[in-house]
Amino acid sequence: MTVNTVGTGSARLIQSLLSMRGRLDDLQRQLGTGKRADSYAGIGVDRGLTVGLRSHLSAIKGFGDTITNVNVRLELAQSSLQRMGEIGREVSGLLNQATSPDGRATAQIGAKNAVAEMLGLLNTRAGDRYIFSGLASDRPATDTIEHILDG
Repeated sequence: MTVNTVGTGSARLIQSLLSMRGRLDDLQRQLGTGKRADSYAGIGVDRGLTVGLRSHLSAIKGFGDTITNVNVRLELAQSSLQRMGEIGREVSGLLNQATSPDGRATAQIGAKNAVAEMLGLLNTRAGDRYIFSGLASDRPATDTIEHILDG
């Protein structure tokens, strides 16, 4: 009988060591991969929560990307609108100037350049979209200065 108890005790100790070795292997895998389990079945009762949290995390990332894109578009629009205000003030200042050597009024030349710049600002792109085109964001908001003046 004493041999059986030693054998039984040894078997329990060996089983315990094997169990701890399996747990150590699992923990090393988790540390190496950063994943709790290889499949959702390995997660246990929390697998439903994990799937739900992953979908929420994906949605939040999508919202973050959208916010970044909108922020870039707003900053481009704001800088374009500020420049348009500056152009208006510059054209107002040109009205009192004399004519140029070729006979055209300096204000006329400046106004043409201002219109060309305004049209360029209205056709500002953010990625693959024109930011001032409304619903037709795949087309420029205005025509070119050459087409407008020359037909």
